[in-house]
Amino acid sequence: MSLNVGNRAEWDSWRTHLGCPELSVRVYDAGGDIRRSSVAEVVLGGCRISVELVEEVSMTDISRLLDAEVDP
Repeated sequence: MSLNVGNRAEWDSWRTHLGCPELSVRVYDAGGDIRRSSVAEVVLGGCRISVELVEEVSMTDISRLLDAEVDP
């Protein structure tokens, strides 16, 4: 089962409620728009449940992430 949510607060709520420990984040170019896809998954009773949030991000967001990785 897959849930697509509308904002980060809703994504965090579902992830916390389901106890999803796994998280993957992917940033990609979607025809000129930069988007970030955040996915959390858990298996309950043999059923895999994933919660996904797709957000548009700006170059400022990406620069901030790159700068954070450079800082010790």
